Amino acid sequence: MQEKNGLGDTVQKTILVADDEAEIRDLLERFLDASGYRVVTARDGKEALDKAFNIKPDLILLDIEMPEVNGLDVKERLNERPSTAGIPVIFVTGNDTTADKVQGFNLGVDDYITKPFSLEELRARASAALSRRQYYEEISMTDGLTGLPNVNYFKKQFSFFFNIARRHERSFALVIADIDDFKRINDEHTHVVGDFVLRKASSILKNTLRKSDLVTRYGGDEFAIILPDSDEKQAVLAMERAIVRISGKTFKCEDTDAEISFSISYGVAVYSDSYENEVGMFEEADTRMYGRKKSKKKGGAE
Repeated sequence: MQEKNGLGDTVQKTILVADDEAEIRDLLERFLDASGYRVVTARDGKEALDKAFNIKPDLILLDIEMPEVNGLDVKERLNERPSTAGIPVIFVTGNDTTADKVQGFNLGVDDYITKPFSLEELRARASAALSRRQYYEEISMTDGLTGLPNVNYFKKQFSFFFNIARRHERSFALVIADIDDFKRINDEHTHVVGDFVLRKASSILKNTLRKSDLVTRYGGDEFAIILPDSDEKQAVLAMERAIVRISGKTFKCEDTDAEISFSISYGVAVYSDSYENEVGMFEEADTRMYGRKKSKKKGGAE
């Protein structure tokens, strides 16, 4: 099973197989590898914990009956860390007792499969667990009002792009934009119209910029946009194309029949080695956005 990362590259899902039986480990490693997964194995509970904490796999197939640290203890330890608590776990066990199942489900295990098992059934259960996790991750990273990725998704992708740029000298631009006088829009036209303006701005930004550009709602009336492989000139041209579709236009809110005009301000920062971390780059784009906003209020050029 594979997914796309922020650059559109294909990334394999990683499954950690933890079982003290070498025959089971080898069988699952060969089968899951042939199914398109990246497979990591562990011989006991201690090794499973070490690899889970370091690798952060997408799914763990976990034997319950292992020496020293058993599967139930492993799951309990995983739950203690926010970074591993959400990893789906399927118990693979030869002991089909109700007590173990109840304890496992109380710990938040996703599924059970009993030895001896069908490889096809195991693959189906693994795929279902991964799909459920991806679905809930997408919900948690999507803004309900605009449908754009939210601040959680932005932070994850911003860190990814920043680290890629630092390691491989692959430049990108960051744009911070927000709607001018948004409080006034809400005060004078109600929040229904304000929500309409947010959705309209989101739609224009998303449909004007490239498919490879990531438009997110950072919060309130603010947007954070990542433009891969772009310099400042390219980012400015991209934003100006969106502004042309907004400036001087009147939009009708169908829910209230109100007609509303609005504008946006933005600031651009382009990755360079001078930034120690993402914070500095974000602050520069944010500062430039507020500078442009201040210039507008003074009657300066956009």
